[in-house]
Amino acid sequence: MISQFLMNIDYIQGLLYLVGGLIVFSVSRIARKGYRVTRSPTLLRITVSFIFLTLGLSLNGLAYFMGSVDFKLNFLGISLAFSSLLFIVAALLEVTGYFILALGHGIKSFQNRSFIPAFPVLFGFISTVSLLSLIKSLSFVFLIYGAFETLLSYLETKYKPILFMFSALFLLALGELIRWLAIFYTGLNPLMITSILLKLFGFIMLYTPVMQFTTEKGD
Repeated sequence: MISQFLMNIDYIQGLLYLVGGLIVFSVSRIARKGYRVTRSPTLLRITVSFIFLTLGLSLNGLAYFMGSVDFKLNFLGISLAFSSLLFIVAALLEVTGYFILALGHGIKSFQNRSFIPAFPVLFGFISTVSLLSLIKSLSFVFLIYGAFETLLSYLETKYKPILFMFSALFLLALGELIRWLAIFYTGLNPLMITSILLKLFGFIMLYTPVMQFTTEKGD
């Protein structure tokens, strides 16, 4: 039975997404504890964003496991596989979490600058051919903008936890880019695995800045 599980690429992807959900949930708990002590709006934002990400990743994992027992839903004359609906809802939850995580800390710097990097915006809207790819494109836009703003913040302050935050956001953005490519090349399953692993490493890297920020604010 274990060999059959390992041979099913969907189950492996589902398991990785569930592991990602556990990692993100752990970070959200740390951020929540830090917020209760410090009342920091940054930690509150991280907590809320990671709640959305936990739900999105967990739902993604569930969708992969339900592929073998999938059924059709009919709504207003539109037939849609239940797993496809789960993927769309999960993507919406993830993009909401990425929006809160990546753009929240960049609001002040955005107010001081009169531009947003144009290439991810064009990437997000010109190359989109489906609802799921649109959502994934938006996730990439939010993450690459957040990484850009975080890098500028690090160059100004030289504060090492910000560098960890930039690295984490960059890995998440790269993971979303590869995930977007996998939508169009569905036969290349290694793309999906690579995307998930990059996002897992990105979420793990967020432990350091969250713990550092919680410790310093609590002193």
